[in-house]
Amino acid sequence: MIGRAAQQLDFPARVESDIMFHPALVAATGSSRLGPMPELIMGEVQLTMGQARAHRATHPGDIEREHAAIPAAIDAGNAKGAENALLFHLHAARDRLIADLGTE
Repeated sequence: MIGRAAQQLDFPARVESDIMFHPALVAATGSSRLGPMPELIMGEVQLTMGQARAHRATHPGDIEREHAAIPAAIDAGNAKGAENALLFHLHAARDRLIADLGTE
């Protein structure tokens, strides 16, 4: 879904698919400890993604590639690769937001 939204340059659909990705990833772990985490933070994440210029200014393909790398590593059985892909995505999002705050 995020790929289609990126190709169509559909920002609201891109945000929606981005938001859906994270709880689905946590749910796929089957962890009872991680299970409630998305509910605790996704409202803030959604607000940030929907409003921040940084998310709007990011090339849609970049977001798609960041997300795709995570399950690709998981599917390949590469736990360290999945961890690195997830950390890259989280750090890239953080860096985009920090850079955006510096332009105000």
